[in-house]
Amino acid sequence: MNSVARQVGYLQVSDFSRAFSTFHGESSREHVDREHR
Repeated sequence: MNSVARQVGYLQVSDFSRAFSTFHGESSREHVDREHR
C-alpha cells in the first residue's frame, strides 16, 4: 500500500486510505476483496 500511495502523490498511507474510502465508498481492502471474488 505504501508504494501505491506514494505513486499517486500521498506521503502518508492513512491519507491515501481516507481519500480512497471517501471516493469509492469502501476501504481499499474491501475493494480488493470484492474484485477478487
